[in-house]
Amino acid sequence: MLNRLLPILFLFSSTLSAQCYEFQSSLVANPVTGNQIYIQPEFTSATYKTSEIKQTGYLYGVSGGYDVLVYNAPYLGFESHYRSGRLKGDGLSSKYRDYLFEGKIGLTMGTPGAFYFVPYGGVGYENEKNDYTNTPVEKLSYYYLSVGCLTQAFLNPQLSFGVNLKCKFPFNGDHDVKNDEIDVRVSISKKMQYLVEIPLTYWASSQLNIAAVPFYEHKEYNNNSTGIEWKSKAKMHQWGLGIRGTFCF
Repeated sequence: MLNRLLPILFLFSSTLSAQCYEFQSSLVANPVTGNQIYIQPEFTSATYKTSEIKQTGYLYGVSGGYDVLVYNAPYLGFESHYRSGRLKGDGLSSKYRDYLFEGKIGLTMGTPGAFYFVPYGGVGYENEKNDYTNTPVEKLSYYYLSVGCLTQAFLNPQLSFGVNLKCKFPFNGDHDVKNDEIDVRVSISKKMQYLVEIPLTYWASSQLNIAAVPFYEHKEYNNNSTGIEWKSKAKMHQWGLGIRGTFCF
């Protein structure tokens, strides 16, 4: 019986080793190239602070995007996200939601099978809403310019590690506060926002990978009007984790 099983096991292991070597060879030769589509469910712990209140809570959302990544060639990208959840604190409860759209252009540099570095610039639109119970509804909308970089280094043919950085510079921003007694709109000052991501990626094949993406995002808002107290020197801190699935073609 054992004499019959040994040739079969040897043939199976040889075939599996050949397939793994072929996959790893193709991945090392060309680990990221062409088009990439990704989607990322997210879980976020958020803190919103002003000079008067502090709220905390959890946000749930999803992000997605499309990238054109070719070594030593122009980079093009588009991304979007949507997050929402409940914030509570200091006797206040609110429903918060946030969505954005952004387009990017840059340059992919690096060595296939080893690393890549993508500096880029972009433009986007973001819209936030904090709907308090029995108190004013706050809405914040603005366009922004962004600068940042994407990085990735291969630890082995199936595992890579990166650090992604982004700075956003809002412009043409409006802050609306409205309920039965208040209906005002003021502009917001241009405070820099930033995002840090640290993706750890497993390559299931040269076309498919999955990544754990811890991230931190910092936002700050100042009203240009001294007569409006809402969101005067307000800050939003978001610590989160996303699970990103990417298809390359």
